[in-house]
Amino acid sequence: MGRGETLGPEQRDPAQPGGRKLPRSGWLHHVLRRRRWTLPTSSAARPSARLPFGVGRRPGHAADRRLAHCAHDGRQAVRVRSALVVGRRTRRSSRAEFPGSKWPKLRSATVGHHRSHREAAACRRGRFGVNGMMRPPAASTDFDGTRLTVARRLARMTKTQLAREVRVTPTAVGQYEKGLSKPTQTVLREIALRLGLPREFFGASKPLTLLPASGAHFRSLRATSAAAREQALAYGELSLELIDVLGEYVHLPDVVLPELELPDVLTEDAIMSAARATRELWGISSGPVPSVVQAMEAHGIVVLRLPEDTDKAVDAFSTYSGARPLVFLSPLKNDKARSRFDAAHEVGHLVLHPDTEPGSKVVESQANVFASEFLMPRDEIAAQLPRRIDWPVLHDLKRHWGVSLRALVYRAHDLGRMSEASYRRANQQLSIWGNPEPGQLGPAETPRLLGMARQALEAEGYDFDDILTSGRIVTSLAEKVIRAGSDRRPSVIP
Repeated sequence: MGRGETLGPEQRDPAQPGGRKLPRSGWLHHVLRRRRWTLPTSSAARPSARLPFGVGRRPGHAADRRLAHCAHDGRQAVRVRSALVVGRRTRRSSRAEFPGSKWPKLRSATVGHHRSHREAAACRRGRFGVNGMMRPPAASTDFDGTRLTVARRLARMTKTQLAREVRVTPTAVGQYEKGLSKPTQTVLREIALRLGLPREFFGASKPLTLLPASGAHFRSLRATSAAAREQALAYGELSLELIDVLGEYVHLPDVVLPELELPDVLTEDAIMSAARATRELWGISSGPVPSVVQAMEAHGIVVLRLPEDTDKAVDAFSTYSGARPLVFLSPLKNDKARSRFDAAHEVGHLVLHPDTEPGSKVVESQANVFASEFLMPRDEIAAQLPRRIDWPVLHDLKRHWGVSLRALVYRAHDLGRMSEASYRRANQQLSIWGNPEPGQLGPAETPRLLGMARQALEAEGYDFDDILTSGRIVTSLAEKVIRAGSDRRPSVIP
């Protein structure tokens, strides 16, 4: 039975009910015949041939012809979505292939009468592929889920908050970050817009090293929110990425930290011994440390200032979960004495607590003991400390050793030079003065390593922007990191 033909009397079978002969393949062909639809039987049908689609319509309907023509790919092997209407009920069709032809299987549909208009229009707009099925949105092939994790934490957003902004589910965001799926181009553009980063930032590049919160020692852990800690760690991850790229062009100092066999329970003597070993390893002779930050940078520790928009509760922190140890200092402490003690405190964490759970008061107290011995060795300062409150003497010691009055009072009490009563009265007076203390030593010590690395590259004729582009590093973020690791000296306005 060819195109345009119907079942005539000569084709009827007296053995069948009503003397009619049913076509092959069951009820579908029976319905088609009752509705006087045509069936293609020749496999050599012309590409211009029309399929008997008709969702609740007779053959030859204009929408059916458009849909058939759009679905046909020249190989008579396409799929369409269709529903058959029997009477007033929409009956979903099963997968059935027209016999004796290469015409497609029919797919079930969830809607009936007006579906053909929408599908024909969608087909003309290109929403259907050559197989007749609705095209899924194109996914971004150049995408790294780890970078999405870093960008989200840098913006201090949870997965739920980001999902609400880009109109997807939190589960989908989690799958993007784990690499189980990739966002569509539309969703990725929305993510980049909401997180304030260019689309290129999320492209696949060298893997980023995520810094776990369990490996970072925050000085004010209890006062710092989880979102603020994650933001600071994300900033550290981007800093490590930039340092890795610079390390391909510039020889950066090797990491030099003492390898000590420390007891399971750290005693005060063991901590002081570790501080003296660090001074000796770094070549620091007797007397005050000239510059704590420069000594750290000279021995492979990357020291940076936290960005200005970081939560003020984040004081300082250190971590050695990446390729290099990182120490971040607060930008709010522009006091040389206090910033030197903070830096020495973080060195204590790097030496004493490589595998210790951070946050406890015991761990922080041990780092304070290390910093005191590192900056003010007991054998050298004990005889210089007064036995009673003598502020002129303490001011002289502050200028000589480069430490605060509070650190000197603490040291005098810890070494038994100052009584408990004198210690309390001294702290009461210091609380009255507040910060900054009288007799400031000047601005805080400033990191210089990254600024010097950039200057060395530009002096040799390298284009710094090209280096950033090759490493897929966002220029604005790189500039922020460079400024945080450079000497903030005043410059002449051009």
